[in-house]
Amino acid sequence: MKRILPLFCLTVVLWQLPVLAEEASGHSGTDKSMVGPHETLWKTLNFAILAGFLGYLIGKQAPGLFASRNAQIRKGLDEAAKKTAEAEARTAQISRRLAALESEIGRMRQEASAELEADQQKVRQETERLLEKVNEHARQDIDAAGKAARQELKAYAGGLAVRLAETQIRAQMNADAEDALVSAFADGLGGKRTAEAQ
Repeated sequence: MKRILPLFCLTVVLWQLPVLAEEASGHSGTDKSMVGPHETLWKTLNFAILAGFLGYLIGKQAPGLFASRNAQIRKGLDEAAKKTAEAEARTAQISRRLAALESEIGRMRQEASAELEADQQKVRQETERLLEKVNEHARQDIDAAGKAARQELKAYAGGLAVRLAETQIRAQMNADAEDALVSAFADGLGGKRTAEAQ
């Protein structure tokens, strides 16, 4: 921004030099028949200097801006890939935990059944009561663990979706989209300058 403001001021001054030269020579803007070859040469020279200066600025500044933007986009893509890999690792870990939970539930049920068969002859009623208690605890443990795992998965999936959406938006901001925004801004400035000149 510190470089652009002086360059903009210099451009405005160079743009206004023909008007200042015309006023200094005493010609009015309405008398077109008095335009001499020196003024035409001066305007042509002024235009050539301005065009060369602007071409130089664009040639010098644009590659750096585009390289910087490309580096930012690449960094964003690398971060998104890293976060995607982390998300996949977490998803695999949650899947393993759910599989282990199912195995644990199966083991608990087998133990309860073996205990029931061993004690069936002596204390049938006590065994049934204990079995119901074990089954109720198992259901509660399963429900609690399932709810916790689902909530954790939902929260993680929500965060991942937000990060992926951010990455997609950044990926859509390419050089053409940036050029369109810059052109629209420049057209808006050009319209203001024309209105002020009138």
